[in-house]
Amino acid sequence: MLLHCRIAAATLALLMLGLVAACGGGSGASEPAAAAPAPAVASADSGGEVSSAPPAPVASSNIVHERASGSGRVWVVNQDNDSVSVIDVATLKLVAEIPVGRNPRALALSADGAQVWVTNRTSASISIVDTSRLAVAGTIALPRASQPFGIVFSPADGSPWVALEALGQISRLDRSSGAVLASVKVGPNPRHLSMPASGRQLLVSRFISPPLPGEGTATPLAQVGGVDRGGEVIVVDPAAPAVVRTIVLKVGMRPDSALQARGIPNYLGAAAIAPDGLSAWVPSKQDNVLRGTLRDGRPLDFQTSVRAISSRIVLGDSLSEDAMLRVDHDNSGIGSAAVFDPSGTYLFVALETSRQVAVVDPSSGWEMFRLTAGMAPQGLAVSGDGQRLFVSNFTGRSIVAFDLSNLLSSQQVLPLGTVSTVVTEKLPAQVLLGKQLFYDAMDKRLARDGYLSCASCHADGGGDGRTWDFTGFGEGLRRTISLRGHAGAGRPLHWSGNFDEFQDFEGQIRIFAGGTGLMSDADFALRRDPLGMSKAGVSPLLDALSAYLNSLDSYEASPHRSPDGSLTAQAAEGKALFTSSGCSTCHAGVDFSGNSSSGLVDIGTLKPSSGLRLGGYLPGIDVPTLRDAWSGTAFLHDGSAETVSHAIAAHNSAGGLDAADLARLSAYVMQIGNQD
Repeated sequence: MLLHCRIAAATLALLMLGLVAACGGGSGASEPAAAAPAPAVASADSGGEVSSAPPAPVASSNIVHERASGSGRVWVVNQDNDSVSVIDVATLKLVAEIPVGRNPRALALSADGAQVWVTNRTSASISIVDTSRLAVAGTIALPRASQPFGIVFSPADGSPWVALEALGQISRLDRSSGAVLASVKVGPNPRHLSMPASGRQLLVSRFISPPLPGEGTATPLAQVGGVDRGGEVIVVDPAAPAVVRTIVLKVGMRPDSALQARGIPNYLGAAAIAPDGLSAWVPSKQDNVLRGTLRDGRPLDFQTSVRAISSRIVLGDSLSEDAMLRVDHDNSGIGSAAVFDPSGTYLFVALETSRQVAVVDPSSGWEMFRLTAGMAPQGLAVSGDGQRLFVSNFTGRSIVAFDLSNLLSSQQVLPLGTVSTVVTEKLPAQVLLGKQLFYDAMDKRLARDGYLSCASCHADGGGDGRTWDFTGFGEGLRRTISLRGHAGAGRPLHWSGNFDEFQDFEGQIRIFAGGTGLMSDADFALRRDPLGMSKAGVSPLLDALSAYLNSLDSYEASPHRSPDGSLTAQAAEGKALFTSSGCSTCHAGVDFSGNSSSGLVDIGTLKPSSGLRLGGYLPGIDVPTLRDAWSGTAFLHDGSAETVSHAIAAHNSAGGLDAADLARLSAYVMQIGNQD
């Protein structure tokens, strides 16, 4: 299919003159392997290729293009299959699928082309793949439960840097031994890394943005004392190493309409840095927590709640956002990745929920047109000669290749083909189908106009860190919870227990996301009440969605325990206090939570902003699990507690606890995780 550019003649003229200076954005990450040769210090061009050209910017990614072998190969991670795949560019055929660690998330080609290094999030390790033998040559063990994610090699000196999301830090590794040489604390949820060609700065994208001041109330604030709040990109000086600046991506204040909306940038991807090092673009979603019946008198709707955006950062001395050029990608919910062609003329942005890739003029912030990709595009790579674009479709288990050779001359892009990246799918067919439904908003049954998927608020089955105003839906202020570990139908769902089965999400699909639904209108009319007639067994698609949610049956390990996985001394004291103080009465059982028989509980945190339950009386809150408390950035049903200690102190029963007791209890709660 031929896709044509839809831009004004003036913009075309600018493009033809090539007046845009933007960035290269392939993965330049790499890692050391024990008993494996250190990567040579050389340059990698856009797409992570070996090149003799001058050094280029690098960014963490789940896909890289390797030009060294013949006409080239593409490498991509398969996070659900615990593998990486290699695709021959000339034939668009799968060469190999190579097992690595658990839940691989990013990979990078060493500058000499000899190795591909893969971060394994759940295994807390790095697999080093020999590119000639197509086999793992070594494994680097990282700190327990550290959740490694993004990784890059400095274009200047070849130093490998890795983001350890659970620890809130980035670390520089030794290229030969894999030992941690230096670490920098950067705060919660660092996922992606980017570096300009000079290697003088390291940009760290905070995946989940910090709560806004007042986000747990009816009045979230975009500024405090004249200081902007919003999404955050941390700037690190690699030589020090130390944090030197936090770039704030401001809360967008464009009036809500069918074409734009307000909101805080969230789910930040890797910054794509311009070849000249003067600017960068950060893809993300934008969450409109300023809107809601309680907050501004307007109910949440499908097109202003969550929107895909790309934010421009001015580098150099400024290190600040150029908010005027922020791109609002209409009819899409999440910008998951970005990459530039080598000339910097075009910026490509993966739009995850709408199965598309936007082509943007970075000089003006004008979205020119879109390419049809596959299901849940999450990674992009451009060949070093700028002739091909490769898109990694996460839930589609595929890579789609595009021919860019005529893009500048005639604004035409030809799809070259699609390649399956998985030989044998690990997920059961029904679970995979459910996961595809979970991430998709392009299917009109699921959502209207490509905006809201389940993953919009629950990427990876987790939570987005936001407190939403659901007053218009008969509820109140509600903090997004993680879905991981919530498998089974033995307990109510949501803070107010307003669902009793996963199939009840049919209501949100229809009423919030604007979809036509996964069951017939007649069946939904009979089962509209989420606590009434069961919806299970009525729709195969709803049952598949439920099967995926039920597959999220485990919690993640807490990184706050001792290196051997045992409780610290303070947490061990807190464990004894947890029982003696009666905490285990409510936070009981294997999940450290309430159950279907305990009902809703008022611990003293209900307030007018807590609203209702299904439009009626709210007697209390469902007792949440404590197994994922360690990963939170806000606590309680409305996110009004900033820390675990604040949440404990908010209980009516906490009056007899002194500061030392609170510290002990907090240490224990933060270390429960998937153990104990």
